[in-house]
Order: sequence, then C-alpha cells, then structure tokens
Amino acid sequence: MSESMYANNGSQVEFYTEPSDDVLWQIANQNGAIADKVFRALKHTISRARSSTGYFMAVLFDDNGQVIGCAGFVQNRKCVSQWLYTDLWIAPEHRRQGKAKMLLRESIGYLHSHSATSLLCTVLPDNYSSIKTQMSLGFKEIPLKPFGFFEIDDDLLMFELRF
Repeated sequence: MSESMYANNGSQVEFYTEPSDDVLWQIANQNGAIADKVFRALKHTISRARSSTGYFMAVLFDDNGQVIGCAGFVQNRKCVSQWLYTDLWIAPEHRRQGKAKMLLRESIGYLHSHSATSLLCTVLPDNYSSIKTQMSLGFKEIPLKPFGFFEIDDDLLMFELRF
C-alpha cells in the first residue's frame, strides 16, 4: 500500500505502510556486496516496528522511477502523536542536492496530515550534514530519551520537531 506525493525536480516520494520486497530490494541493492544483509535488516526493523507501533517508510524516487533515498518512521506506542524517523539514506550520487531535506519535508507534511504532533531523530555528533539538515527544518536538540524498542545509544544526539 502506498500514497504518492510529488516533490521538486521530478522526484517523487511514496509512503508505504507495507513496502514491497521489490522496493526493499531496490534500496538494499544500492549497498552492493551487503545487499542481502541490508534487505534482512530492513525486513526485521519493519516487522518489529509494525508489531509494536505504527510504521511507514518514505521512499524517494528519481524521475526514472529508481530509488534514490528512504527513511523509516515509527510511532511511539505511549504517545501516538509522536514519531521517530530512522535510517535516513540518500544514494551517494544524489547527496548534497537537498534530497534528504526534500524527503523529510514531504514526510513531515504526511505526518502532520495524520495527526502527528512531533517527530524525533537521533544523529551521530560528528554528522554535521545531518545536524545542519535537522536545524534547517526546525528541529531542536533535546536530551536523549527512550523510544519504544529502539535502543538509544548515549553517544547520539536527539532532535525534535514539534508541529
């Protein structure tokens, strides 16, 4: 099941509550020799998230229908209007072009239209590009806090965007 939204420059974002194996393989195959491992990890994360909370995946396609990015979104079981995004990925040849920001903007709009009130994410402290992206979208750094079944590493920074 998917819903489509169109982003800039011919790219399209689709939201999947149940991403097909074909979509997951397109994402996994971007990782070369470890594609099998990435595919299994995606299936495992989706299965765990869907069994305990709400879940969807936002997938960014180029104008030729090729996957160029994705992110997973997990609902907080205790506060259903709060979500966490994880595993944001953009294909190397599409980085530094605003694609991550585009994918996140569309996803934020999707979440807002589905009654979400906040979105969390974690970032490695030395991932300056990601921190800059979060800040440019209005995220604020907050103290680390647990989120469902995800283990939040003490070495991470946590950001929150309130709608």
